[in-house]
Amino acid sequence: MLSTHAEVPVRHPTGMPFRVLVRPRRIGAGVSIGFVGALFMAAPLVIYDWVRAGHTALELPMAVSGWLFGLDHFVQNGYHWRAIVIGAVLLVAYWTLSGLAFAGLAEQLERAGVRLREPAERS
Repeated sequence: MLSTHAEVPVRHPTGMPFRVLVRPRRIGAGVSIGFVGALFMAAPLVIYDWVRAGHTALELPMAVSGWLFGLDHFVQNGYHWRAIVIGAVLLVAYWTLSGLAFAGLAEQLERAGVRLREPAERS
């Protein structure tokens, strides 16, 4: 049978076959740490928007969907629930992918033999 492309085996640049890039335990840790870290970064924005009279509490997820899909999806003094849900889903996906990226980076550094320096003992 004819094919439109050549069959190329997938191999690592070193010549070894690809292995699993990230261990399952580290995937769970990366996802949870990325999500928790982003919640801590988003909490001050949501609290500030909630306290201020000129803002709404769920302005952050609404701003995400407004930035991506146009200002029709953003209301300064009100709520568009569809835009809030879409924005929240996009934020969670971004946070999860960020955690996975850092877990993959940590995995590759560990395989390369890079060790972080141990903290100095206090005297």
